[in-house]
Amino acid sequence: MKRGFVLLAAICLMATARAATVRVTITGHVKGIHVHEGPVFGYYSRDRIPDGTPFTLVYLFDDSRGETTVQLGTAGDIVRSGQHGQRSASPGMNAVLQVGGAIWDFGESADSEVDLNTASSAMRYFVRFSTANSDNWISSDIRPSKAAAWVATGDWRQSFRAEALPSKVSQFSLDNGTVSATGSLIPTQITVNGLNLQGQILSYKTISGGPNASSWVRQWHLSKPSPRGGCVIESITRTVVGTIPPNQTPITPLHATYWVAWHVAPGAITTSPANDAFLSTYPAGSIGTMSISATARFYEGAAVPRSFTMHASSSSGGELTSTAPSIPVEGQATFPVKVVAAITF
Repeated sequence: MKRGFVLLAAICLMATARAATVRVTITGHVKGIHVHEGPVFGYYSRDRIPDGTPFTLVYLFDDSRGETTVQLGTAGDIVRSGQHGQRSASPGMNAVLQVGGAIWDFGESADSEVDLNTASSAMRYFVRFSTANSDNWISSDIRPSKAAAWVATGDWRQSFRAEALPSKVSQFSLDNGTVSATGSLIPTQITVNGLNLQGQILSYKTISGGPNASSWVRQWHLSKPSPRGGCVIESITRTVVGTIPPNQTPITPLHATYWVAWHVAPGAITTSPANDAFLSTYPAGSIGTMSISATARFYEGAAVPRSFTMHASSSSGGELTSTAPSIPVEGQATFPVKVVAAITF
C-alpha cells in the first residue's frame, strides 16, 4: 500500500450514540506570561507571571465531530491521524488552563484540531483550540525526546503517557473582552486518556460490482484479529428515484435511513455474515437510481445490540438491521469508514 492520506468524514450515528471523549492533559511550567488587563491567574494589569510557575492544561475532544484524516504506512498501519472542524462541527469540547491555583476556561470552540504523527522523521502531537474571539486561543506542539516513551500507533485517540519532553514552546492568548494575557508554556509531560485499540482499522474489499454499477458487494475486514470480538455497525441513508412496471409507475422519491450490523468473533478479522451488499430489490423492468451514503465503524468488545433484527428494514438484504438502534459506546470504536454509491437498476 502506498503511503498517503485517506479522508474519512466522521458523523454521529444518531442521538443515542455516545462518542469517545479524549482527554489530553499537558503539564509543565510557564514562560513570559504578560497580563495585559487583569486580574488573570491572580495577577493584575501589566504584571508578569514568574517564569517556572507550574501549569496544567486539559483539552477535551469528541472523536465523532468534524473530519478525520488518516495516513497509513507501507504495512497498512496508522502512522498519522487527526481531527479538525469548525463551528458546530468543531471536535474541541473544552480547553482549561490552570496556572498556579487559578484557571482559565477558554469556552466554546469555533475552530479546533488535533494531529498525531508517529513517523520517525516528524514525530509530534499537535493540538489547537480557538474560539470565536480571535484573541482567545491556545495551541500545544508536543515533540518527544529520546528519553520519552512515545505512543506506538498513529491513532490520535490512543491512550499513552510521555515524560521528559524537550523544551518546545507552546503559545496561548486569552481574552474575554474584559481581561487578557499572552504567553508561552513549556510542556514536560503529556497524558492522553482515550482508546486502547492499538491501531485497529476497519476497511473493506470489493467482491463484485462497484459504487456505480447495478450492485456492489463488499467484505468488511479488520487490520488485525479482534482480541475480544465485537461488531460492525453501518449507518445507511438511501434515496431512490425511478419507475416500476407494469406501467412504469413513478417511484415517489423514497428516502430512508437505517442501520446494519455484523458480528465479529474473538480472534477474527472478518464479519459474519461475510458480505455487505448494496443492490436493488425492485422487480425486473424497473428503472432508476438508488443513491447511498453510508458510514461504518467497528466496536471492540461490543455485542450486536438487541435492537437489531433480521429484516427490520425493508431497505436491507439479509443482515441484521434496525431503524432505531442503540449504538454501542464509541469509546472503543475504530475510525469511521464512509462510502457513497449510485446503484442503477
